[in-house]
Amino acid sequence: MKRNHIYGLIVTAAMAMAAPACSDDLGNYTYTPVNEVDVAYGDELVRGETYTYMAHSDYMRFSPKLESSLGITDDASYDFEWRIIPNDALSEDIDPEEVVVCREREINYLVALRPGKYNCYFSAKDKSTSVTWTVPFKIIVTSATNEGWLVLCDVGDKTRLDIIFNRTETEDTLFRDMLADFDFDTGKPPGLFYNYSTYRRPTLLVTDKDTYCLDSDDLHAGDDNRLAWDFGLTPDKLKIKASAISHLAKKKVWAVIDDNDELYTLTLVTDDGTIESGAVFLYPMTKIEGKEQFKPAPFIGIHPKWAMGGRFEVNPFLLYDETNSQFLVLTNNSVYPEVMTFENNNLFENPTGGRTMVWMEPVSQLNRVSSVLRDPATNEMFYYGIGFYTKEVTEGSKKTTINYQCQEGYCQIIGPGVERAEHFAFHHMWNYLFYSVGSKVYKFDLTNPSVPAVQVLDFPGEEITELKFNPFYYPSYKRWQRNREYDLVIGSNVQGKDDSECGIVRFYNIPELYTGAITLKKEFDGFGRIVEIVYKEPAK
Repeated sequence: MKRNHIYGLIVTAAMAMAAPACSDDLGNYTYTPVNEVDVAYGDELVRGETYTYMAHSDYMRFSPKLESSLGITDDASYDFEWRIIPNDALSEDIDPEEVVVCREREINYLVALRPGKYNCYFSAKDKSTSVTWTVPFKIIVTSATNEGWLVLCDVGDKTRLDIIFNRTETEDTLFRDMLADFDFDTGKPPGLFYNYSTYRRPTLLVTDKDTYCLDSDDLHAGDDNRLAWDFGLTPDKLKIKASAISHLAKKKVWAVIDDNDELYTLTLVTDDGTIESGAVFLYPMTKIEGKEQFKPAPFIGIHPKWAMGGRFEVNPFLLYDETNSQFLVLTNNSVYPEVMTFENNNLFENPTGGRTMVWMEPVSQLNRVSSVLRDPATNEMFYYGIGFYTKEVTEGSKKTTINYQCQEGYCQIIGPGVERAEHFAFHHMWNYLFYSVGSKVYKFDLTNPSVPAVQVLDFPGEEITELKFNPFYYPSYKRWQRNREYDLVIGSNVQGKDDSECGIVRFYNIPELYTGAITLKKEFDGFGRIVEIVYKEPAK
């Protein structure tokens, strides 16, 4: 608590001019006790706590009880203020009157604020002394469009976007058809991407007509936010197959693969931290070392821990060359990709011998990019795990940090129907791979690859269209929010049911032990025909 004390000690002038004879003076001084005020311990307003509200929906409600050293607790003895200040506001831009939202002890305030983080203060001023006591706390304001599980649906070959918002660990709110109020035909939706970044618009909606950078405020799609405007030579129609943003300590690079199987990159922030606000995708970089043309698989891998940036000087993109069946690497310090080499070569060969890639994703807690490849001759499936690291090398007196790759895992994936599997999900902490065939979900233990996958879930009469673990990057999440990346997310459609209400989204707890039971955590229905589920993290 902040205290601006005014002490009531009154000392006579004689004391200041004291002589030796004063040692016999017993004094005649008056001491006025100071009224010390605090918010009662255990009250709902807690100093330093962070509270989360949904804009234009939730109310900030507090009724703090005062504790006074002199027993003065009546409201009439104090002036109260509740102040809310944007986290990034400059002091010279703050109007002291505009940030005050309430002047009563009890507050019942509709949080009509833009999504973001705010510093808040509850102050009580003793009218008799003008001494002020302040309780600081924080709030995070979110909205239906700022954060949540985006559920992309196809209803009659039209795009529908629903949202599941986790208000608390146990309380959720659903928002239906977020694009309904916009008079714009986006077309049939094949995909949705979200790339965590504070630069540009990271949520991409891909349809059979175009690709749109969904507006950060209202999620609308339209001619004004076509991704094509970010290309130097603007195409008439653009469809993206893959997208990823690589973060360095300062430099940020965006890579995409379009439906013509061309790779493009765009520098969002340079090495010195300069934001390239007008930068565009210029020309394809789909040549190995700028010489040999190749066809990329529709995946771009990045190291999961480097998505947030940090101290690293390099952060490569992992690509797969379908033409030559080999892993490629594109660093932020190179223009074209090159064939990937490894510090160790004891697990698998690169090239892979004609195998095609069917899935790739970052696995956050295991610090690797994991892939599933199919052998077209036998239809056998194989797991490949690749880790990215840095090391310092010295040339003369100069030290340079470089990246290198290691083979982290390799095995054949065996189990019922795996040759027909279309959806895969790697757990972010345990060495498990999940895959789905029709209505069934199987779990494969990568640490015991000789044991076939076992069936763990079945949804008779449904078709599974989404299976995933979602990594989270936002730094201010509470523990329960961050732990959601360990939940298995399953989207399915009930066969024979109308497109407008056939979709179901389920979340499952995954136990650490291989033999433990998978349990249902949450279930939501009434969605359109589910195409994809992506979590949109809050804008900073």
